[in-house]
Amino acid sequence: MTGFGLDQGVQMGPVISQVSRQRILSLIDRGVQEGAKVLVDGRGKTVTGYERGSFVHPTVLSNINVHGELIRTEIFGPVLDMIHLKTTDEAIELVNSGQYGNMASLFTTSGTAARKFRHEAGAGNMSINIGAVAL
Repeated sequence: MTGFGLDQGVQMGPVISQVSRQRILSLIDRGVQEGAKVLVDGRGKTVTGYERGSFVHPTVLSNINVHGELIRTEIFGPVLDMIHLKTTDEAIELVNSGQYGNMASLFTTSGTAARKFRHEAGAGNMSINIGAVAL
């Protein structure tokens, strides 16, 4: 649940400022303009009692454009971008072509693919078959 961080049951508080909130929302919009599909939409929602707060609810985008803005931008917000690639080599190439290399996750049923990705992809926070969490 998104809300004031000290309230019971809240798992995610606000982003750092209204400027950050607007930046995150504009990046989500940009991803959609570039062809992403919105699976979970965190835009346009408020937190009761904190309507003026800088909250962005969780957002999940799929089919991110590999040549678009989101692929090369650290969003710093509760947005998960998913890209479906056909081969492990494509995934490794995509991760290694990035400027930052903060995090990457691979979902596969192949132990061989998992080991290859783990050893060849250059991300600081990497996970296999579970989402990576920025700490």
